[in-house]
Amino acid sequence: MELYYSSRDTERLSDNLSLLKRADGMGGEVAIDRFYIFNSKFKKTNIIKFGETFHIEISVRGFASMEDLQMVVGIDSIMGERIATTIHAKDLSFELNKDEVAVGKVFLKEYFVPGTYNITLAVRQHKNILVDKLKSIGTLVIEPVVDDSCIDEVYLPGGYFHLQKAKWTIEKNIGV
Repeated sequence: MELYYSSRDTERLSDNLSLLKRADGMGGEVAIDRFYIFNSKFKKTNIIKFGETFHIEISVRGFASMEDLQMVVGIDSIMGERIATTIHAKDLSFELNKDEVAVGKVFLKEYFVPGTYNITLAVRQHKNILVDKLKSIGTLVIEPVVDDSCIDEVYLPGGYFHLQKAKWTIEKNIGV
């Protein structure tokens, strides 16, 4: 049985991810160090209004030199079924050396049906080799409140899909 964290645990856990036990072979050379969810006003929260743009920030720490890395964010149902995935673009692949930190931000404009979702984070190398993965590490709550100022078109997911409007940025801080 997998452990799911409640929304009140998300803030506490988001700063200590490198301390969590991982599956064999995960997180040894590169580890997800922290993550946060921000609403459209750049406030740290895991509760988003329906239709509101939000972003997820992920910090990855290098324990060895690795190249051609990509960050992945999965949005899962509370039953563990994948609903959406976003992988940062090939041109944003990055490399990390020992003691370097890269911070990725993904801005999500897709609209999720109101409800509670789990966040899964991963780092992969060469597009298909997982080097770190934290399944259901955080909770995202979409409130059934419509803020007309943040909706330009509504797209409700009908199953698993890739987030086409997601915008990624990657920043690298050396020696942090």
